[in-house]
Amino acid sequence: MLWAGSEPSQIYLGQTRIGVWSAASPDVGVQWLSAESAQEGLARGIELLRQEGQLKRHRVKVWLSGALARPFVFEPVQGLRRWSEALQVAAGLAPDATGLEGPCEVWLDDWEPGESCIAVAVDRGLRELIESSAKTEKLRLTAIRPWWAEALREVVRAEASTTGLLAVEEVDALTVLSGDGGVLAAASCYSPRPDSIQTEALLARALMAANVMSANGRRASFREEEAMSREGTSEAVAIGPVVPFGVCLEQIT
Repeated sequence: MLWAGSEPSQIYLGQTRIGVWSAASPDVGVQWLSAESAQEGLARGIELLRQEGQLKRHRVKVWLSGALARPFVFEPVQGLRRWSEALQVAAGLAPDATGLEGPCEVWLDDWEPGESCIAVAVDRGLRELIESSAKTEKLRLTAIRPWWAEALREVVRAEASTTGLLAVEEVDALTVLSGDGGVLAAASCYSPRPDSIQTEALLARALMAANVMSANGRRASFREEEAMSREGTSEAVAIGPVVPFGVCLEQIT
């Protein structure tokens, strides 16, 4: 049994789609809302937690959609030796590498001098807004992470030895990651998300480029049972087990 307060509440933040799971009422499930922008969505998500009585130094985890937290491969740079310098260089490369506009903040995954690694780029203004909003509302942020990282963690936990390519499908983005044995070698994000025909063609090319058989490719999406029976109202009905923002994995066919 999940007791209220034992886990942080969670907000999934997309460009126009927001999911909120309150630790005060876990059985309700994820409540989905729409917004004109990520900034508006963040405000709506916090307001929903306020209605649930979940503010006042409550712990909150924020998941970012692939459109807001975009991966790219940070290649070795000659003479680069310090982590702080690597972050600065990667931040300068991020807009061209990901298509994000304006100054970016970058997180590096296991960077070492002379080695390539996966970088995650986030609009610096958005990251600052999340942190300042939490401070204003006296929320304790436990994490700000891309949701595709949770999908990747699930793949590594369950079947890292056989999966060579992962396609993470969200409302506003398609994130494609490939590698061998759980070590990523390529990453790209497509936003807005391609339509179904474009996605199939894109995945076929990605599998070929990565030299991965379709049997070793996986698609990740939100678990259907976390969908709600309503949107934007004060009532919600859970239609399945409560696993906030869990991952559904399927083979690429």
